[in-house]
Amino acid sequence: MAAGANDTPSPTRRSTRARKPMQRFGQESDADAAKDPPPPAKRQRKQASPAEPKTPTKKAPVKMASPMTEASPTAKPSSPANDSPATKASSPATKASSPAMASPATNASSAKKASPATTAEDATADKDSGDTAAADEEEVDDGDDDDNDNLHAVLRLDPDEVEEYEGWTELESDPALFNDMLHKLGVSGVRCEEVLVIDEGEVMLLKQPIHGFIFLFECDDAPEAEETVDPPEGMWFARQTIANACASVALFNILMNAEGISLGEEMQRFKDETADLIPPHRGTALAQNRFIRKIHNSFARRLDLLDEDLCLSNKYDEYQKRKKKKKGVAKPKAKQSRKRKRKAEIDPNAAKHYVAYIQQGGQLWELDGLEEAAIPLGPVGDNWINAVIPVIQQKLNELGDQANLIALCHNERGELRQKLAANVASIVALSKTVEVHGEEWKKVEELEKVGWAADSEKAEYAAALADMGLSAEEVAAAGDADGKDKEEERYKTEEEAAEAASDLVKAHLRLRADYDEERALAEADADTARGRQTDLTAMVHTWVELMAEADILDTAAEAVAAGVGVKGAKK
Repeated sequence: MAAGANDTPSPTRRSTRARKPMQRFGQESDADAAKDPPPPAKRQRKQASPAEPKTPTKKAPVKMASPMTEASPTAKPSSPANDSPATKASSPATKASSPAMASPATNASSAKKASPATTAEDATADKDSGDTAAADEEEVDDGDDDDNDNLHAVLRLDPDEVEEYEGWTELESDPALFNDMLHKLGVSGVRCEEVLVIDEGEVMLLKQPIHGFIFLFECDDAPEAEETVDPPEGMWFARQTIANACASVALFNILMNAEGISLGEEMQRFKDETADLIPPHRGTALAQNRFIRKIHNSFARRLDLLDEDLCLSNKYDEYQKRKKKKKGVAKPKAKQSRKRKRKAEIDPNAAKHYVAYIQQGGQLWELDGLEEAAIPLGPVGDNWINAVIPVIQQKLNELGDQANLIALCHNERGELRQKLAANVASIVALSKTVEVHGEEWKKVEELEKVGWAADSEKAEYAAALADMGLSAEEVAAAGDADGKDKEEERYKTEEEAAEAASDLVKAHLRLRADYDEERALAEADADTARGRQTDLTAMVHTWVELMAEADILDTAAEAVAAGVGVKGAKK
């Protein structure tokens, strides 16, 4: 859905929603014009019979022309003198009627004006017409509900629409959104953490190893790189070939070079397919990948898509203006004025850019998708953190404090899950050992803390696994891999079993606490992502309408204009 630079704002949509009831009052359909006599003819018939008692009728609704009808040069006024061709040809009796009469039904009613049945029919018709008008008026009164329904319908964004959208929306520098992206991409073993204090000591507190850093900064006045070189053999570097994709480009420039993580099926296939491409072609492949683009845009709302379309339209208009100016004589003075204006103003919506920092082959690299190649920053020692932090600090000094740093740390969630499953398998096997060796082994007190393992067939065991986020198949596979099904053969005495049970239970409690912490972090990231996708515009619109109906907005505006605040607003 493209939005042009000259698109009409929301007031146009309000007039469009009000157009439907207005057209119903202002323009009669052909069928209605053929069935019901025009009001002037009915009044003429009743005036011709002074002896006939007057039947009380409801007034017909006032006919109004819709804004579209007024603006249309081909619109015809809705009056008996301008009947549609279909109405004129609706009955052969029309040709035989008197020129002074507007409808053949008028002649028929004049001929039967003394009939009581005709009077009853007319009263019934008038009653039906009044009921129809009342229903129409009720429908007009419910316009606010229609507006809200229309607003909800317009703002609703289906996943299919996100997938079909070919542009890229801006991505906030929120580690929760990046973590949700990693989960949807199928990548495991890595997690994004925000670095609040850019210091070597603070960074070393993060879970090691750190695979890379994503640095966000305002790029309007960023200095150009002094040196770029072709990436070394084995380094994956992609250039940015489409607007607003810098966040994903920076993320992929780290993921594709990271070691010790699992890329997942889709990302591993993408890496293999782009391994032999040059950086610009890799960027094009990334920009055209529907799976990656859909995940990047999954946090966008409807207004984000409309805003991006409008932004691209405005950029095109600016490009056309600059193109026309180039045909004339360039004025150096105008160029100097533009520079002074850019330095003087503070733009909260200034363009921002993401770059990546990694270590590769004993060197520190800056991977900027807007540069032609990778930027070498010097050699690194045993700890590359000590080399990259000073570089980022220097960049902060040059660009100001409007920046953000995200570290891609090691994520232990997958490893903890595997260890927990193996631990549960060992506890279950040990419980079977106690049962095998008789009553004396049932005195092992440590196993009481994990009583659910006594019988792997009971519901208590299934509930405990569900609480851990594990499945019975996963535990069984972990036991088979480590030979835990032969656990009963390892312990020959009660003391050995008790010692093993104590160690297993302690390890279980520790693993469970660490794994639950990782699960809570992942759930918090998912909640943040869902909150970013929630559009509250319709709710705010309803809230403002209610405030307007209660005269709160007018009172607040008057109070603000008077400089006394909004304490006098009506409740």
